[in-house]
Amino acid sequence: MTLGSRLGHATMLGMKPNYYYEQKNKATTMPCQYFLDNVVWMYYYIQNHSIVFSGVANILNYLKDRFHENFSYIYCGSDKRNASCDMYTYYLSWLLRGDAPELYRNGIFERPKDRIGHYKICSSDDEMETARNHYESCKLYHRYHYDAEVKKRGMMPITEPISDLFIETVAILQKEMQRQISIQGIAIETNPSSNVLISILPDYSQHPITSFFDKGISNAPNFHQLNVSINTDDKGVFSTSISNEYAYLAFYLENAKNSEGQPLYSRYEIFEWLDAIRKSGNEQSFDEIGFL
Repeated sequence: MTLGSRLGHATMLGMKPNYYYEQKNKATTMPCQYFLDNVVWMYYYIQNHSIVFSGVANILNYLKDRFHENFSYIYCGSDKRNASCDMYTYYLSWLLRGDAPELYRNGIFERPKDRIGHYKICSSDDEMETARNHYESCKLYHRYHYDAEVKKRGMMPITEPISDLFIETVAILQKEMQRQISIQGIAIETNPSSNVLISILPDYSQHPITSFFDKGISNAPNFHQLNVSINTDDKGVFSTSISNEYAYLAFYLENAKNSEGQPLYSRYEIFEWLDAIRKSGNEQSFDEIGFL
């Protein structure tokens, strides 16, 4: 994603990890394949961005252990003769998912021979070309799509307990992702009513939009404000309007109190904050501004 790209909703990008995992009783349940992919993504996000913090070695070891355990189950089953796979090979196969599966139908990458077929290829860089030329990674990508047993085992649910160190790591990666999104000029289209109704947010006061963009309502230094807009999502489903969405956020911010019961924000601060978001939304709408 580059300047002008957009993220829809992006609720989890701003939701506090502590709150999220408390609602999940400090455990996560998902298909085994999804868990494996998340483990590999997390490991290489830390590595590729040189993220250092207390406990990073422990979390990397944990991720490696979870990788080998889940890879063995999904891709090997009861046949442990081929249970070994290094994480980098799997990571490269994961990158290949930007390419159309039919290009790997024979277990190797087969480049389209005509110009029309190039839409089947993900935007290329050196790492993608390395993956396409890596035989074991191509074979794994082929199995991901075409091996019925792999797909069946991958969809089996797994429940994993979540440690405090894991939650701390998620919070650190979340902040780094916000920083990268800000630097790259990627816009976020928030949908307050939809986000509250279909997520675990308790109400509009906890909507993560204030962690994406808090200029004017926070004294904390934030050098990576995100370009956000307020939207309605599906009006037919959520029975709302754009004015309602602004009003919901204004109402809850007006009623936000500190520990002494005093308002956290003045009406002027709230209206100025909302107006800044309105301007961002307008900028996202016109290509001459550079957001399309």
